[in-house]
Amino acid sequence: MKSFPLLPEYLFFDEIQALENWQKAIYTLYERKRHYIFITGSSSKLLSREIATQLRGRAVTVKVHPFSFAEILSLNNIPCKKYYTNYEIGQIKNLARNYIERGGFPDIVLGHVFPSTFFRDYLDLIVYRDIIERYGIKNRHALDFTIKSILSSFTKTFSVNKTFNALKSIGAKVSKKTLYSFQKILEDIGFAIFLKKSTKA
Repeated sequence: MKSFPLLPEYLFFDEIQALENWQKAIYTLYERKRHYIFITGSSSKLLSREIATQLRGRAVTVKVHPFSFAEILSLNNIPCKKYYTNYEIGQIKNLARNYIERGGFPDIVLGHVFPSTFFRDYLDLIVYRDIIERYGIKNRHALDFTIKSILSSFTKTFSVNKTFNALKSIGAKVSKKTLYSFQKILEDIGFAIFLKKSTKA
Protein backbone atom coordinates (compact mmCIF):
# COMPACT_ATOMS: atom_id res chain seq x y z
CA MET A 1 0.00 0.00 0.00
CA LYS A 2 1.48 3.34 -1.09
CA SER A 3 1.79 6.19 1.36
CA PHE A 4 1.46 9.80 0.28
CA PRO A 5 3.08 12.76 2.00
CA LEU A 6 0.77 15.04 3.91
CA LEU A 7 -0.24 18.20 2.07
CA PRO A 8 1.07 21.42 3.59
CA GLU A 9 -1.46 23.33 5.64
CA TYR A 10 0.05 26.72 4.80
CA LEU A 11 1.19 28.01 1.42
CA PHE A 12 3.25 31.19 1.06
CA PHE A 13 3.75 33.02 -2.25
CA ASP A 14 6.07 36.01 -2.44
CA GLU A 15 6.24 38.37 -5.46
CA ILE A 16 3.62 36.20 -7.15
CA GLN A 17 2.70 38.97 -9.57
CA ALA A 18 5.91 38.12 -11.48
CA LEU A 19 4.23 34.92 -12.71
CA GLU A 20 1.94 35.04 -15.73
CA ASN A 21 -1.69 34.11 -15.00
CA TRP A 22 -0.93 33.62 -11.32
CA GLN A 23 -4.58 34.21 -10.47
CA LYS A 24 -5.65 30.92 -12.10
CA ALA A 25 -3.19 28.90 -10.02
CA ILE A 26 -4.34 30.58 -6.82
CA TYR A 27 -7.99 30.04 -7.76
CA THR A 28 -7.32 26.32 -8.20
CA LEU A 29 -5.62 26.02 -4.82
CA TYR A 30 -8.32 28.10 -3.16
CA GLU A 31 -11.17 25.99 -4.52
CA ARG A 32 -9.62 22.81 -3.10
CA LYS A 33 -10.10 24.20 0.43
CA ARG A 34 -7.00 22.37 1.67
CA HIS A 35 -4.63 25.22 2.48
CA TYR A 36 -4.26 28.57 4.17
CA ILE A 37 -2.83 30.76 1.40
CA PHE A 38 -0.65 33.83 2.02
CA ILE A 39 0.37 36.18 -0.80
CA THR A 40 2.90 39.01 -0.63
CA GLY A 41 4.12 41.22 -3.43
CA SER A 42 6.04 44.35 -4.28
CA SER A 43 3.98 47.49 -4.62
CA SER A 44 6.13 48.40 -7.63
CA LYS A 45 4.18 45.81 -9.59
CA LEU A 46 0.90 45.31 -7.76
CA LEU A 47 -0.61 47.14 -4.81
CA SER A 48 -2.20 45.06 -2.05
CA ARG A 49 -5.68 46.34 -2.87
CA GLU A 50 -5.14 45.30 -6.49
CA ILE A 51 -4.25 41.76 -5.39
CA ALA A 52 -7.57 41.66 -3.53
CA THR A 53 -9.33 42.91 -6.66
CA GLN A 54 -7.63 40.29 -8.84
CA LEU A 55 -8.87 37.57 -6.48
CA ARG A 56 -12.41 38.96 -6.60
CA GLY A 57 -13.24 39.09 -2.94
CA ARG A 58 -11.45 35.88 -2.00
CA ALA A 59 -8.67 37.71 -0.19
CA VAL A 60 -8.28 39.60 3.09
CA THR A 61 -5.62 42.34 3.01
CA VAL A 62 -3.36 42.67 6.07
CA LYS A 63 -0.89 45.53 6.33
CA VAL A 64 2.30 44.81 8.29
CA HIS A 65 3.52 47.96 9.99
CA PRO A 66 6.81 48.73 11.76
CA PHE A 67 6.92 48.39 15.54
CA SER A 68 4.68 50.76 17.47
CA PHE A 69 6.15 52.55 20.49
CA ALA A 70 4.11 50.28 22.77
CA GLU A 71 5.85 47.31 21.14
CA ILE A 72 9.22 49.01 21.62
CA LEU A 73 8.48 49.29 25.35
CA SER A 74 7.44 45.64 25.47
CA LEU A 75 10.66 44.56 23.73
CA ASN A 76 12.61 46.41 26.43
CA ASN A 77 10.57 44.80 29.23
CA ILE A 78 8.95 48.06 30.28
CA PRO A 79 5.34 47.32 31.31
CA CYS A 80 2.44 49.70 30.86
CA LYS A 81 1.51 51.10 34.26
CA LYS A 82 0.31 54.26 35.96
CA TYR A 83 3.53 55.24 37.73
CA TYR A 84 7.18 54.85 36.75
CA THR A 85 10.43 55.26 38.64
CA ASN A 86 12.85 58.01 37.64
CA TYR A 87 15.09 55.34 36.11
CA GLU A 88 12.19 53.97 34.01
CA ILE A 89 11.24 57.49 32.90
CA GLY A 90 14.82 58.01 31.73
CA GLN A 91 14.67 54.72 29.80
CA ILE A 92 11.35 55.66 28.18
CA LYS A 93 12.61 59.11 27.14
CA ASN A 94 15.72 57.57 25.58
CA LEU A 95 13.66 54.97 23.70
CA ALA A 96 11.24 57.68 22.55
CA ARG A 97 14.13 59.79 21.25
CA ASN A 98 15.53 56.85 19.28
CA TYR A 99 12.06 55.93 18.01
CA ILE A 100 11.44 59.45 16.68
CA GLU A 101 14.87 59.62 15.03
CA ARG A 102 15.06 56.07 13.64
CA GLY A 103 11.49 54.78 13.46
CA GLY A 104 10.28 51.30 14.27
CA PHE A 105 11.57 49.13 11.43
CA PRO A 106 12.42 45.71 12.95
CA ASP A 107 15.91 45.45 11.42
CA ILE A 108 16.87 48.76 13.04
CA VAL A 109 15.15 48.16 16.37
CA LEU A 110 16.67 44.68 16.72
CA GLY A 111 20.12 45.93 15.72
CA HIS A 112 20.46 43.91 12.52
CA VAL A 113 21.52 46.89 10.40
CA PHE A 114 22.83 50.43 10.79
CA PRO A 115 20.05 53.04 10.37
CA SER A 116 22.01 55.01 7.74
CA THR A 117 22.51 51.88 5.64
CA PHE A 118 18.89 50.81 6.02
CA PHE A 119 17.37 54.14 5.00
CA ARG A 120 19.76 54.53 2.07
CA ASP A 121 18.74 51.12 0.73
CA TYR A 122 15.10 51.74 1.61
CA LEU A 123 15.02 54.88 -0.49
CA ASP A 124 17.11 53.56 -3.38
CA LEU A 125 15.76 50.03 -3.68
CA ILE A 126 12.19 50.35 -2.48
CA VAL A 127 10.79 53.85 -2.74
CA TYR A 128 12.39 54.91 -6.02
CA ARG A 129 11.87 51.48 -7.59
CA ASP A 130 8.26 51.33 -6.48
CA ILE A 131 7.53 54.77 -7.86
CA ILE A 132 9.76 55.01 -10.93
CA GLU A 133 9.16 51.48 -12.26
CA ARG A 134 5.45 51.39 -11.57
CA TYR A 135 4.48 54.92 -12.53
CA GLY A 136 7.16 55.70 -15.12
CA ILE A 137 8.35 58.87 -13.40
CA LYS A 138 10.71 60.90 -15.60
CA ASN A 139 11.52 63.85 -13.35
CA ARG A 140 13.54 62.04 -10.68
CA HIS A 141 15.08 65.26 -9.37
CA ALA A 142 11.65 66.67 -8.52
CA LEU A 143 10.64 63.36 -6.95
CA ASP A 144 13.80 63.25 -4.86
CA PHE A 145 13.27 66.84 -3.74
CA THR A 146 9.63 66.09 -2.83
CA ILE A 147 10.58 63.05 -0.78
CA LYS A 148 13.24 65.01 1.12
CA SER A 149 10.73 67.80 1.73
CA ILE A 150 8.26 65.31 3.16
CA LEU A 151 10.89 63.72 5.38
CA SER A 152 12.00 67.12 6.69
CA SER A 153 8.34 67.98 7.37
CA PHE A 154 7.84 64.98 9.69
CA THR A 155 5.17 65.93 12.30
CA LYS A 156 5.00 69.36 10.64
CA THR A 157 2.97 70.89 7.83
CA PHE A 158 3.87 69.75 4.32
CA SER A 159 2.92 72.12 1.51
CA VAL A 160 2.92 71.30 -2.20
CA ASN A 161 2.94 75.04 -2.93
CA LYS A 162 6.02 75.55 -0.76
CA THR A 163 7.77 72.61 -2.45
CA PHE A 164 6.80 73.96 -5.87
CA ASN A 165 8.20 77.42 -5.05
CA ALA A 166 11.41 75.88 -3.70
CA LEU A 167 11.91 73.87 -6.88
CA LYS A 168 11.09 76.91 -9.00
CA SER A 169 13.69 78.98 -7.13
CA ILE A 170 16.46 76.58 -8.17
CA GLY A 171 15.32 76.51 -11.78
CA ALA A 172 13.62 73.10 -11.73
CA LYS A 173 10.76 72.70 -14.18
CA VAL A 174 7.80 70.89 -12.65
CA SER A 175 4.08 71.55 -12.37
CA LYS A 176 2.00 71.60 -9.20
CA LYS A 177 -0.12 68.83 -10.75
CA THR A 178 2.98 66.60 -10.89
CA LEU A 179 3.82 67.33 -7.26
CA TYR A 180 0.26 66.50 -6.18
CA SER A 181 0.55 63.23 -8.10
CA PHE A 182 3.82 62.49 -6.24
CA GLN A 183 2.00 63.06 -2.95
CA LYS A 184 -0.77 60.64 -3.96
CA ILE A 185 1.73 58.02 -5.14
CA LEU A 186 3.72 58.20 -1.90
CA GLU A 187 0.52 57.50 0.01
CA ASP A 188 -0.39 54.61 -2.29
CA ILE A 189 2.90 52.79 -1.69
CA GLY A 190 2.72 53.39 2.07
CA PHE A 191 5.66 55.79 2.27
CA ALA A 192 3.75 58.58 4.00
CA ILE A 193 0.33 59.35 5.43
CA PHE A 194 -0.93 62.90 5.05
CA LEU A 195 -3.47 64.37 7.46
CA LYS A 196 -5.69 67.17 6.21
CA LYS A 197 -5.43 70.43 8.09
CA SER A 198 -8.48 70.97 10.24
CA THR A 199 -10.41 74.21 9.65
CA LYS A 200 -12.30 73.93 12.94
CA ALA A 201 -11.35 76.24 15.77
